[in-house]
Amino acid sequence: MNKLRFLTIISIGLVLSNLMLIAFVIMHKPPGPEGRHEPKRFISEKLHFDKDQLKKYEILIADHRMKILHQEMQIREVRKNLFENISNGNDSIKSVLVDSLGKLQKQTEFIHYDHFVAIKALCKEEQLKDYNDLLPELAGLFGKPNPGRRP
Repeated sequence: MNKLRFLTIISIGLVLSNLMLIAFVIMHKPPGPEGRHEPKRFISEKLHFDKDQLKKYEILIADHRMKILHQEMQIREVRKNLFENISNGNDSIKSVLVDSLGKLQKQTEFIHYDHFVAIKALCKEEQLKDYNDLLPELAGLFGKPNPGRRP
């Protein structure tokens, strides 16, 4: 086998393997929510919201995002202070700052909880069964991506 034929075979093999890789990536979609707005659509479809409910739901989402953003900013600030104290060698304030982080996390969970109570209030009587069926899925629907998670 001469060099030209060998290089041709290798080149064709590489092109074919790249085409197969591209086809695999295009055809294989990861499970679970695929975008930041997927939970919103998933919930509204699961609960069969009408147009009026969707408008109210959008307002709830905007309010929830604003509250969570505020919480995240506070958490970042306290965490920044906590790690600045490492370089200062001031261990006496460590416990206070960690307790503050715990309280902020607790408040964040209450914000999430209240948000889903407000979503329940949007539901009509006939949608409450769908809402109750949705509850076990809510914990896995939000947060950091988990490759095995499905809505």
